[in-house]
Amino acid sequence: MSEWWAIAGLASITMVVQLWALRRLRHIGKLLHTQPFISSEMALAWRQFAKALVVAAFAMLFNLETGVGNKIGHISFGLNFGGLYFMWIACLCSYSIAWLLQDAVALKEEAEGFV
Repeated sequence: MSEWWAIAGLASITMVVQLWALRRLRHIGKLLHTQPFISSEMALAWRQFAKALVVAAFAMLFNLETGVGNKIGHISFGLNFGGLYFMWIACLCSYSIAWLLQDAVALKEEAEGFV
């Protein structure tokens, strides 16, 4: 019975991490509707989304294999590099957007200072 709790606990950790990344993406969508795109809040939201993707990528790296063919009470871990590759690409893109937005905010503030 304790093996079942270990399996459920590890699976729920992965699910919570992935839901956290989706909530960060939802926050970006909310900001797109309420604020201008070039803002420090938007840059922070993209940076938080990229951090959530990093954590989700690590959670996806060690997949818990409890499918058909495994004995009851037997836990095996598999490495998933295919999904990890696309997560890292998305993470790098998100960090790039955050850095570009932060630079755009600095340039916007500088340009407003001249006016």
